[in-house]
Amino acid sequence: MRDRIALAHNPVALEKRWRALARKTRMEMCTLCVEEGLPIYLLRHPQSAASIYLSAGVHGDEPAGVVALLEWAETHSAQLDSCWLVPCLNPWGVRENSRLGARGHDLNREWHRRRHPVVRAVKSALGSQQFDLALTLHEDYDAAGFYIYEPGRRGAKDWSAAMLGAVEGLLPVDGRRMIDGRRVPGTGYIQKFFKSEHDLEGPEAIYLHFHHSARTFTIETPSEFALDLRVETQLRLIRTAIGLAAGERC
Repeated sequence: MRDRIALAHNPVALEKRWRALARKTRMEMCTLCVEEGLPIYLLRHPQSAASIYLSAGVHGDEPAGVVALLEWAETHSAQLDSCWLVPCLNPWGVRENSRLGARGHDLNREWHRRRHPVVRAVKSALGSQQFDLALTLHEDYDAAGFYIYEPGRRGAKDWSAAMLGAVEGLLPVDGRRMIDGRRVPGTGYIQKFFKSEHDLEGPEAIYLHFHHSARTFTIETPSEFALDLRVETQLRLIRTAIGLAAGERC
């Protein structure tokens, strides 16, 4: 627990751990861009065929995903060959415990255009890369529990029972029927179908859904709950989603 708290808002300590992991696993740790002296990194094995994209820390006041992604990577090194990881999209916000970035923008409202340098750098690195699965790790200050959000794709298998079951008893399901002004089922699993990436204002997950990923999930944990519970929930959902994606490839 103390280690997680120490990491939660310390991008320098996080970078040190990621660098150690990159050396151990021979991953390439590329600097995408720098914001207020803090680098944003992409980790990948350049010679391997990647099928999974994971990102965290787009909002700096949502630390559980940042910690969980590091812990998952450190304990699943054998799976990293197939992954592209952006472990902290907004390190300035993480340091300052701020939803916004150093420029005062909500980075998760910028992916429908290319004007923000972080978004521009990630898009450039992605190029035409395609993934079987993309996970974006978030938290929700107003949530009464966890929930999972997926932009729907016709013909895709329903993973909701497996993913919800993976964290049963750990955190409650967020039973709200309205989230961000939109009606939702209150079951912990939200699926919406979109005709265009412009149907929502610029989330990373929607951009990935339309351009790079066969399945895209946003994991949301309630940021007012204990950090350990939030990190464990994120870890279980990461493992479950990657296992389901691997099962479909077999």
